Amino acid sequence: QVHFYILMAPNCAGKSTALRLIMGLERPTTGTMSFLGKDHDQDGIPSAVRGQIGLVAETVEYDPSASLMRFLKFYATLFPLYDLPWLCAMAQVRNIDLTQKFHKLSRGQKMQIILLAELAKRPKLLLIDEITSVLDPYSRAFYLNLLSDFTARGGTILLTTNVIHEVESSASDLLILKSGTVAWKSPIDTIFQQFTKIMVSDPLTDEALTCFKQAEFYPLDRLRSEGRWMSVMVGPTASLPLITTSYVQIHMGAEDLFKYFFQTSSDAKVESKAMGHDLRAA
Repeated sequence: QVHFYILMAPNCAGKSTALRLIMGLERPTTGTMSFLGKDHDQDGIPSAVRGQIGLVAETVEYDPSASLMRFLKFYATLFPLYDLPWLCAMAQVRNIDLTQKFHKLSRGQKMQIILLAELAKRPKLLLIDEITSVLDPYSRAFYLNLLSDFTARGGTILLTTNVIHEVESSASDLLILKSGTVAWKSPIDTIFQQFTKIMVSDPLTDEALTCFKQAEFYPLDRLRSEGRWMSVMVGPTASLPLITTSYVQIHMGAEDLFKYFFQTSSDAKVESKAMGHDLRAA
């Protein structure tokens, strides 16, 4: 069974903080946290399980005075399962010169070596903070394959990102944070069973708008198709029988569900703004 979780939330909503809490780099103000049945102690992650968690983030820095190879040889001594030969082989495949110093690498190369270094630990849990936005399309495909191999061997991934369409096909579950709590947690393939994306002709009558609101369908976008303005709306599949306006169902992705959670509002001004938004003009 694949355990590849995507964590989505608006900017500054706590995605990176959640990872830092798991790593023990920050202390929770309330509540408790445990990993593999062991509670975090006053120093964060218990030393017995510290090597079983990997952290990949742009905030990670390596010793600026040492070459990558020298640093990684030292790093490997800290973890009993560390696979340094595998890391060196992968770095060669990716054309990353390990004789260089970390600060000399490009932004994308830094993220690649950090990811490879953490995978070489052979951890049970891999925490990744917004890596997809740093890598080019070819690199993303390469590392998504590595991550798929990692989960196939029993590893678990928690990835924070708001660019979900690039990793949606590889992930198993989606978590959405809203107002400090988990607003949604579900396998990604069930999203399409529980929510539906439809397209309806504009302009909508007040009666139609009331009907959509009662059915908990909310506007996400407005676009022009075949010379007509169309509104794109998302809502619960179970509420479709309540819709009396003619509609066409269209493909829905996990990103649409994220928009749905943060577009829904009882404020008419918010709904009006969403209804009048043309994505192509953005």
